[in-house]
Amino acid sequence: MYPHTVSSSTRGTGNSCDEPPRRNYGPGRLPGRLPGTNYEPEAKVSASIAGYLGSAKQIYICAAVPNNLFCGMSGFEPGTGHYWSLGWTEDTVCDGSLS
Repeated sequence: MYPHTVSSSTRGTGNSCDEPPRRNYGPGRLPGRLPGTNYEPEAKVSASIAGYLGSAKQIYICAAVPNNLFCGMSGFEPGTGHYWSLGWTEDTVCDGSLS
């Protein structure tokens, strides 16, 4: 079915992209969205901000059940297209720093 699962423990804290170390993401890095991933409700991902050249990233939160199933599907990339908001909600903007 899906090759990866991202749990709701992938949650941001404050306005930094820094996160506690987690398997597969490297130390302190909030992951970007991975297509074909099974996202649990409230999982968070970071994405570049269109038209912004700095290091800041937009944080998105995966929707509650059953809409969390859209989060890893093609055509539902956070912040792009017509239907992304079925699976994602915009959260804060983080500063992009890494510890």
